[in-house]
Amino acid sequence: LQRAVLDDLARCGVLLAVLWTDRPEIYAGRGFSAAGWEYHLDLTGAVLSGRLPTAGRIRPYTHADLAAVSDLYENHPLRTVRRPGDAARLYRMPGTRGLVLDRGGEGAAYAFCGKGEDFPDYVAEWGGEVDAALTILAAARDAGLASHALVPAGREDLVEAAVGSGAGLALLPSGLWAVLRPDLIPSGGTVAGSATMRDPRYWLGHIGADGVAEPGRLQLGIWGMDSV
Repeated sequence: LQRAVLDDLARCGVLLAVLWTDRPEIYAGRGFSAAGWEYHLDLTGAVLSGRLPTAGRIRPYTHADLAAVSDLYENHPLRTVRRPGDAARLYRMPGTRGLVLDRGGEGAAYAFCGKGEDFPDYVAEWGGEVDAALTILAAARDAGLASHALVPAGREDLVEAAVGSGAGLALLPSGLWAVLRPDLIPSGGTVAGSATMRDPRYWLGHIGADGVAEPGRLQLGIWGMDSV
């Protein structure tokens, strides 16, 4: 079944496929391997206080915040493309709890903890400028909702600020990727550790043996809770 799906995607001109699994060996023979990276912050010992914007207050997310939160999400260049109605369903999944930083009636930042019932102790999606985002991450931690946060590639500004405030940092692959149509991607140059254009690490980079990110030819990731 998976082979048929991948063949159909390739015929449609899809360049790269991604999946998540706790059994990567099952998919290795089908060309899937770990590539790219995302940042995992441990907020347990971080000192993130004193960043609340003027006239700002943090409160639980309500459905009335959907438009403002969606606008913040849309500001990330590596966001998932969502269909109409996806965000409303994702943010109201059982087991998912949201916070909003309200500044003068406008949403300055947001955070959603958990991802349904299967992603405990993590802020799985957030949005906002650095200080506002760190404020709401601290609020989620202090409320006992989550002590860790995912940060996508492209938001190194927040990573640097969080680590500078005492947060722990780890890099993990951003999923298992497969190159379906290398013939459609412009080539040129070489990337350390990637043997061929069929290796997703050639395009997306990977995490080296020293735990440092080694870039590929493309900056691509999946940011935000899964679409439905």
